[in-house]
Amino acid sequence: MTTQNPNPQQQPSALAKPGQKQPVTLKDHLLGDNTITTFADYLPQAMGEQSLKAAKRFAKLVYVAVMQNADLQKCTPASIIKAASLSASLNLDIDQRGFAYLVPYKNEATLQIGYLGLMELAYRSNKVKAIDAHCVYESERDKIKIVRTDGQFTVEHPFSYEPPTGKIIAVYATAQIEG
Repeated sequence: MTTQNPNPQQQPSALAKPGQKQPVTLKDHLLGDNTITTFADYLPQAMGEQSLKAAKRFAKLVYVAVMQNADLQKCTPASIIKAASLSASLNLDIDQRGFAYLVPYKNEATLQIGYLGLMELAYRSNKVKAIDAHCVYESERDKIKIVRTDGQFTVEHPFSYEPPTGKIIAVYATAQIEG
């Protein structure tokens, strides 16, 4: 009786003969020693001795993200590793929190930094004290004011206990910068 491997990413090729080297799977690529070493090289130097442990964790996050997206599974392993390495160099995890995403584009994985990742990078610069982002709904159209005083822009968005109604018509962000 033969059993089927439920994970197609780990299934050996039916064409492989006994004693013949099995083809490399996507899991082998993403969780292999070479990839983990690559991620360790890209992670910040400050991690020191913990970089290998952090690289293994990062590789698992990347693998999970790829396994949750059928279109990413069609991307070349090299493009996935390249995009993930860029994220590692920025020390932004690729996971459900939304700091960074792997996005498939014509069978190539690309890195997309999420708005939380952009905020994280801004705070790490130590030049940003605070960031706020808000949506403007149709019912708030006439209540929002942008005021310019001495070259500084301020958004006046009054608070209301009544929830806004209608579609989102605009989004804005403000930041307080050291200086």
